[in-house]
Amino acid sequence: MTPLPVEIINQSDWWQPYVPPLVGLLGSVIVASVAFIGIGKSNRTNLRAIEAADTREREKWQSDSDREREKWHRDNLLRICAEAVRVSREISHHYNEAVSVSLKLSNPDEFEGAFWEHMDAAQTAIDKVAPLSYDMMLLGESELYMEFQEVRQVGEFVGPAFVQYHRYLVANFSRLRAAPGEDNAPEELTKAELYASLPYRRYDKATRHLSRASLDFQFAARKKISPHSLPEGEQTKQVDRDWDIDLPPRPPGASPNPYRRPSRLDWNAGDTAEPEPEPKD
Repeated sequence: MTPLPVEIINQSDWWQPYVPPLVGLLGSVIVASVAFIGIGKSNRTNLRAIEAADTREREKWQSDSDREREKWHRDNLLRICAEAVRVSREISHHYNEAVSVSLKLSNPDEFEGAFWEHMDAAQTAIDKVAPLSYDMMLLGESELYMEFQEVRQVGEFVGPAFVQYHRYLVANFSRLRAAPGEDNAPEELTKAELYASLPYRRYDKATRHLSRASLDFQFAARKKISPHSLPEGEQTKQVDRDWDIDLPPRPPGASPNPYRRPSRLDWNAGDTAEPEPEPKD
């Protein structure tokens, strides 16, 4: 049997065979694009979440660091100020003990030694002010530094007033210890005469000046360390309207000191000196 020839005639266009592969490629591109966009969006979301977490961690670290630094600063400032208050009270204590020797001791030969022992102790306490004030300056507390430096200034300037009052008490020792009614007893030194004397007035003002300088420093320290401990309405430094005289002026030739305020007091007469009364004709 003779085979029959079969002729296959393709009547499709030339491009039609390429359609299925192109459709598959386009679908793959679309799927890949969608996946890429999704991954990019997810990565951006994750990146923002990571950055937010990093920001929160940095803020937390900064907050903890600031809190620790503030606690360290406050603890050190509290320690320094507590020592400074003790030193300021020590100055006043030794000055007052110095002028009390003639009232407490019975042997006049012991007066000078005991007096200068307390005066030297007061000067030793005054010498402690500078190192403590420098510690305050290192902590950046310039206001407290200036207030405490004024304690030192006042402590030095009131010295002559205490010396003068001591000499007045020693000179009137027999009158202070006079027993009324005894034969040949010296005239008793009355409180009125004592309080009216120039040495006592200088001594009284000097002690109040010491107290004022100490209280001003304590107020400034409390305001810095624990402002909520101050009574309501006392957030500013108290000013005594009657306290119109401050520190003595600098002696001639002394270098200017920005932490001292000028006044009309006599350097050589001691703090809060008053003029000698005019002699009567």
